[in-house]
Amino acid sequence: MNIIFGLGAMAGPVLCSTLMHFLGPNGFFIHLLVFLFTIIIFGFYRLSQRKIENNPESTFTPLPTTITPLGIELDPDTGVDLSNTEKNNLN
Repeated sequence: MNIIFGLGAMAGPVLCSTLMHFLGPNGFFIHLLVFLFTIIIFGFYRLSQRKIENNPESTFTPLPTTITPLGIELDPDTGVDLSNTEKNNLN
Protein backbone atom coordinates (compact mmCIF):
# COMPACT_ATOMS: atom_id res chain seq x y z
CA MET A 1 0.00 0.00 0.00
CA ASN A 2 2.86 2.40 0.75
CA ILE A 3 4.27 1.72 -2.69
CA ILE A 4 1.00 2.86 -4.28
CA PHE A 5 0.97 6.02 -2.16
CA GLY A 6 4.59 6.68 -3.10
CA LEU A 7 3.93 6.21 -6.81
CA GLY A 8 0.96 8.54 -6.62
CA ALA A 9 2.99 11.13 -4.72
CA MET A 10 5.63 11.03 -7.46
CA ALA A 11 3.40 10.78 -10.52
CA GLY A 12 0.65 13.18 -9.43
CA PRO A 13 2.65 16.42 -9.53
CA VAL A 14 4.36 15.42 -12.77
CA LEU A 15 1.06 14.66 -14.52
CA CYS A 16 -0.58 17.76 -13.11
CA SER A 17 2.24 20.05 -14.22
CA THR A 18 2.22 18.45 -17.67
CA LEU A 19 -1.51 19.08 -18.02
CA MET A 20 -1.05 22.65 -16.81
CA HIS A 21 1.70 23.19 -19.36
CA PHE A 22 -0.56 22.15 -22.25
CA LEU A 23 -3.95 23.38 -20.97
CA GLY A 24 -2.99 26.31 -18.75
CA PRO A 25 -4.45 26.76 -15.25
CA ASN A 26 -7.48 24.66 -16.20
CA GLY A 27 -5.19 21.62 -16.41
CA PHE A 28 -5.07 21.51 -12.61
CA PHE A 29 -8.85 21.16 -12.36
CA ILE A 30 -8.96 18.60 -15.16
CA HIS A 31 -6.29 16.63 -13.27
CA LEU A 32 -8.43 16.70 -10.11
CA LEU A 33 -11.56 15.81 -12.05
CA VAL A 34 -9.97 12.75 -13.67
CA PHE A 35 -8.44 11.34 -10.51
CA LEU A 36 -11.40 12.07 -8.22
CA PHE A 37 -13.78 10.57 -10.77
CA THR A 38 -11.56 7.46 -10.86
CA ILE A 39 -11.73 7.19 -7.06
CA ILE A 40 -15.53 7.59 -7.12
CA ILE A 41 -15.92 4.84 -9.74
CA PHE A 42 -13.66 2.54 -7.72
CA GLY A 43 -15.71 3.28 -4.59
CA PHE A 44 -18.97 2.38 -6.31
CA TYR A 45 -17.36 -0.79 -7.67
CA ARG A 46 -16.27 -1.80 -4.16
CA LEU A 47 -19.74 -1.09 -2.77
CA SER A 48 -21.30 -3.34 -5.40
CA GLN A 49 -18.89 -6.20 -4.60
CA ARG A 50 -19.37 -6.21 -0.83
CA LYS A 51 -22.23 -8.28 0.57
CA ILE A 52 -24.27 -6.67 3.32
CA GLU A 53 -25.39 -9.14 5.95
CA ASN A 54 -28.19 -8.29 8.34
CA ASN A 55 -27.99 -9.74 11.82
CA PRO A 56 -31.51 -9.94 13.29
CA GLU A 57 -30.12 -10.85 16.72
CA SER A 58 -28.07 -7.66 16.98
CA THR A 59 -29.36 -5.19 19.57
CA PHE A 60 -26.65 -2.58 19.10
CA THR A 61 -27.93 0.95 19.57
CA PRO A 62 -25.48 3.79 19.08
CA LEU A 63 -25.69 6.18 22.01
CA PRO A 64 -23.68 9.32 22.70
CA THR A 65 -21.19 9.29 25.57
CA THR A 66 -23.00 12.19 27.24
CA ILE A 67 -26.40 10.49 27.38
CA THR A 68 -28.62 11.26 30.34
CA PRO A 69 -30.72 8.71 32.24
CA LEU A 70 -33.79 10.05 30.42
CA GLY A 71 -32.14 9.30 27.08
CA ILE A 72 -31.47 5.72 28.16
CA GLU A 73 -35.10 5.37 29.20
CA LEU A 74 -36.29 6.59 25.79
CA ASP A 75 -34.37 3.80 24.05
CA PRO A 76 -36.78 0.84 23.82
CA ASP A 77 -33.97 -1.72 23.45
CA THR A 78 -32.41 -1.09 26.86
CA GLY A 79 -35.42 -2.24 28.86
CA VAL A 80 -34.57 0.30 31.55
CA ASP A 81 -37.38 2.09 33.35
CA LEU A 82 -36.00 5.02 35.29
CA SER A 83 -39.29 6.88 35.68
CA ASN A 84 -39.61 6.04 39.38
CA THR A 85 -36.01 6.97 40.23
CA GLU A 86 -36.35 10.31 38.47
CA LYS A 87 -39.38 11.21 40.58
CA ASN A 88 -37.64 10.13 43.77
CA ASN A 89 -34.59 12.27 43.05
CA LEU A 90 -36.68 15.40 42.47
CA ASN A 91 -38.48 15.18 45.82
